[in-house]
Amino acid sequence: MKNKEKIIDLLLKTSSKLNKKILIDEKKHLINDGYLDSFDIIILIAGIEKMNKKKINTSLINKNTFGSLSKILKLVK
Repeated sequence: MKNKEKIIDLLLKTSSKLNKKILIDEKKHLINDGYLDSFDIIILIAGIEKMNKKKINTSLINKNTFGSLSKILKLVK
């Protein structure tokens, strides 16, 4: 499974408010539009760190980092 597919799967498992259509819509901001909350972000960070087997630099984490699927994918690269 590619990183993108893994991240999508993780996002869909994290928030019941999300679906693939929302994730691919770059006009939607996942936090500002209410699809992800702070607890969801913590779960995502833990899941991404476990998936990649390395810690995410905390200086890179802000609400825009998790604003869209493409921004989350940039964090994972």
